[in-house]
Amino acid sequence: MTQDDQIQSLLDKMHAMFNSAVGPNNRAEYMRQHNVSGIDWHFSLSADDIINQKIPRAVAGCTGIAKVFCKYATDAGLDCVVLATARIENLDGAAQDIKEGKKERIINGHQIIAVHDAGGRLRAFDPGQKELKYIKSEIKVGNIINFRFDTVVPHLITAILTSTEYSKINTYQKLRDVYVNGEASAKRDIMDQNKILRSNEITNRANKSFDEYLDALLTGTDVYMLPKERLSNKEWHELNELVKWKNVKFIETTERGVPYMRLSKTSNRAAFEKATAKVQVMQFNAIRNKYPHLSDSVIQEIVDNQDNISPDKIYNMIRHTKKKYNLSRDEFNKAVAYGKTPNNYIDVSQYQRWTWERKSRIQQPHASRDTYHISLNVNIVEGLIKALDSVLIQDAGRYIEYYKFPKSDWYDEAITRHDPVTIYLSARNRDIEQKIVRAVAPYARSNEGLLGEILGYGVDISPETTQKYGMSVGQHASMQIYNALRNINSRD
Repeated sequence: MTQDDQIQSLLDKMHAMFNSAVGPNNRAEYMRQHNVSGIDWHFSLSADDIINQKIPRAVAGCTGIAKVFCKYATDAGLDCVVLATARIENLDGAAQDIKEGKKERIINGHQIIAVHDAGGRLRAFDPGQKELKYIKSEIKVGNIINFRFDTVVPHLITAILTSTEYSKINTYQKLRDVYVNGEASAKRDIMDQNKILRSNEITNRANKSFDEYLDALLTGTDVYMLPKERLSNKEWHELNELVKWKNVKFIETTERGVPYMRLSKTSNRAAFEKATAKVQVMQFNAIRNKYPHLSDSVIQEIVDNQDNISPDKIYNMIRHTKKKYNLSRDEFNKAVAYGKTPNNYIDVSQYQRWTWERKSRIQQPHASRDTYHISLNVNIVEGLIKALDSVLIQDAGRYIEYYKFPKSDWYDEAITRHDPVTIYLSARNRDIEQKIVRAVAPYARSNEGLLGEILGYGVDISPETTQKYGMSVGQHASMQIYNALRNINSRD
């Protein structure tokens, strides 16, 4: 039997079980009839609860369906993992709620299953669907999956969990922590529940996280033990994988006739510093691989200052350079003087308080506004404004909504920001995009700081705020980098 055949047979078994469920296939009505309440009730259901109580599919929800599939898969000898995915609009809204001091809204998500193929690549599918169909997205934390419900809803993969880790998620708060903090929260929860103990005494530190114990072990003289039977062989393997980079190993031993796995210190403070340096290299490379147009100095500064950094700070760092681009104030002022002046073909208006906005006097009707934006890493000189005006006139309002650039008193933005000029499009068009690339080529400075799809030297394009991520591409990149720092510091 192939892996696909095995998965389909497990899906058939699970959905047959759900088809024989008892009670209304509606959570609110089911809970009313069974006199249960609270947001945590359905999260608290284990796979055995759902199977034995014949709980309907919609009552169990995607959280319960994933638990049941994991149980059937484990019983059948199929290794699988669970992808925790959260609605991006909910993640952003919750973050804004916290920022504004409001009660945090509920973060909705969708839990699905993934398996490794023969080449080790993860393939994901929705166990809520009766027919096996693999999702085309690349499966890794930080990537986006667009689920189609009534409409297409973008979800962020926040964690990839083992079935054991996932089975411990029995409250909304625990799932919310996985949505916000990723895999580290689930791994720490397992470590806490198994209470890593000191070898010579049970202390009031028994409920601290695994990372706290590990750091204390590497920097002090303590040795901690855990009775071996408390964890499965697979979990011991996961523990070893978790601490490989920290120069720590488990040694099987016996304490008063009881088999133990001893977490053994193999070095001292120097080893800890060496391990920390290795983690920082991993963080640096992860950011470099995903965003090749960020400078090494900016990436290193982000990694070095990660303990006191926020997504907003990262966003500011990746948009600006400390070295300053070579553009004189006189050239810039001359360009702005020309750019703020309308003519027979171009209208000019102020965009908020720091930029001028230029657009064609001819405007075509559009279904939506500002669908994409093109960022330009260019020197703002008079020739650039004239070149962009020429493209505006040729376009005649079909695709280009407008472009904007800093006012004269924002000279520092022109010489320190990587993308001081932005063009807004109502839709993508290859011909217009290439005309822009050719027009700005004499004034392009670098690809540095460009985070979208590169169209040409000094030019990229990305969805505007309302598209794809629910935030700008720069804000999304900042959040991705911030999460990568935390995830790599908590695992691997």
